[in-house]
Amino acid sequence: DCFPALTRQDFDQLMGLSLEAGYELFCKTMRPEMHLQEYVAEVESFIPTIYERAPISEGLQDLVLRLSEKKVPLGLATASRLAWVKPVLEREGLIQFFPNITTVDEVKHAKPAPDIYLLAAKKLQMDPDMCVAIEDSLHGVRSAKAAGLLTIGYKPDERSHSNLTEAHTTISHFSEIQPESLGLFLH
Repeated sequence: DCFPALTRQDFDQLMGLSLEAGYELFCKTMRPEMHLQEYVAEVESFIPTIYERAPISEGLQDLVLRLSEKKVPLGLATASRLAWVKPVLEREGLIQFFPNITTVDEVKHAKPAPDIYLLAAKKLQMDPDMCVAIEDSLHGVRSAKAAGLLTIGYKPDERSHSNLTEAHTTISHFSEIQPESLGLFLH
């Protein structure tokens, strides 16, 4: 196991990072004998299974439907690989709402750099300052803010150690987001 002693707090630090950044952060110190290619192969061997089994967050499907009804353009900017997230969106019946998916494989610098959000906004043909990012990781919040997006930190429960205080606002459930009020937050 690549991460023999990861705590929940360690895991939260990994959220939003690319595989390479995760390797730099943990494997180099916990498993110095492991090379990057070996680490990537190990992670890629178990991550798809996690995505196959993981339920989507409560209220997300309803929020997507409400935003779609209001004709709000949706995109996805993820530190994950397309092969991991696309099956989840298909399984949950959400793939048609996300014609623009931007993954870590499309950018030179992963989160917390702004690259992924700048590309996602470009794909949506929107100025970044007219976009809203819902993020569950500090790296994601920093990435979105650096790109000029309004950020909503999503922290569903206290088990998450992610510090999302840098977000413009935080929520604990997707029902807290009202499509009609999103425009009030944008410049």
